[in-house]
Amino acid sequence: MQWVTIMFGIFLAGCASNETPSVDWNSRVGNYTYDQAKTELGAPSDSKNLPQGGTVVEWLTRRNAGNSGMTPFRAGGVDQPNGQALTSLPKSEYLVLTFDGGGKLTKWERVVR
Repeated sequence: MQWVTIMFGIFLAGCASNETPSVDWNSRVGNYTYDQAKTELGAPSDSKNLPQGGTVVEWLTRRNAGNSGMTPFRAGGVDQPNGQALTSLPKSEYLVLTFDGGGKLTKWERVVR
């Protein structure tokens, strides 16, 4: 019986170690760079240059599981009147970072759409 307790403890420790600590983005404003973001987060899903200089870059952080090949009137292979099935689907989440012309983080936000 004692080995069950030990195994359960090892399992819980393993689960806890897989959690990623949340990032304090407010503390990164002004000193976090675009190059650091690319290294940490990988290739962005979208990027736009700002007319006054700088860049707005976004990373997909959580994908809507229903985004694959569905149309408003045909969700999951079943015809839906007026696209009703799409209103209850979870939305995708993006991390949007704004960098100034020198590549420093000036603003961040999470966007769900």
